[in-house]
Amino acid sequence: MMKSTGSNMASGKGSPDATRGPQQGYCPSVSDFQVFRTLNTSRDFGEFKKNIGRFLERLGFDEYVFARMHTEGNVEPHLITTSLEMRQSYYNAGLYEHSLIDQYIKNNTQPIFQSTIQKDFENISFKTDFTECNREIFTLLRKFNYNDFYFMPSQAFNGNGNAVLSVAHCGLSVLDFRKKVKKVEPTLRQLSEAVDYIGTRKFARHFLSEEESPTIAITPRPLQILTIMAQEDMSLQETADHLGRSVHTLNQQVAAARKAFGVDTTHGAIYQAIREGLIDCEKKPSQKSSS
Repeated sequence: MMKSTGSNMASGKGSPDATRGPQQGYCPSVSDFQVFRTLNTSRDFGEFKKNIGRFLERLGFDEYVFARMHTEGNVEPHLITTSLEMRQSYYNAGLYEHSLIDQYIKNNTQPIFQSTIQKDFENISFKTDFTECNREIFTLLRKFNYNDFYFMPSQAFNGNGNAVLSVAHCGLSVLDFRKKVKKVEPTLRQLSEAVDYIGTRKFARHFLSEEESPTIAITPRPLQILTIMAQEDMSLQETADHLGRSVHTLNQQVAAARKAFGVDTTHGAIYQAIREGLIDCEKKPSQKSSS
């Protein structure tokens, strides 16, 4: 239901998201890798959507929307399961032009419940086109049994502005919905980042406009080095000894990998390569010829 709009937000932008990536201090966990690996196995966009749906079903959510709010050019959201009739009513009435929810998502990176926005908004006593439009939005959501949504905006990995994953469960009370979200919020955050990161790279035409480029140029040799370091848990010096090459040469090639991935550390480059599906960090079993 979200669409890029102009901003009248009085609250200003939220603080930067702490879970953005290794180059901004994010320390990946095993569960992070599992979410990214699962989505990265998607062979096409249809399978990508199914994998997202399976994740959310296991977490207890039956509706979701993933959208990018500040792209250059125009890209309609392709990851959306909410009622088509509701969305048509929303756009036909031009409600997106004054949506407080959309404006919050465009200008903040802190997660928020729809019910929180709605409660604060209902305390406004005066009437304007803006207030009446948003009351229509909340009424429309209730009409289609969406008692609450949980919005997770964050700075987009590629392109410009914010991306957001929002989830809902039709018919569930606000209290029960909040309890459900609280139990799985970290996993929802990981899924949101994985959808944005993998989607913009593997299925760019569904996420990015022509003005935005997800291109990463990296050659096989740096990937070989990163793979050995990941699978064998070797340092750069140990990897150089293993390959019979100078550490200076390997350092130059790893530096090229860091530049390609836009990170400052070799660990960050390994992490990004794993998320991209370019390397497998699991150690391969040794193959010895039988005598």
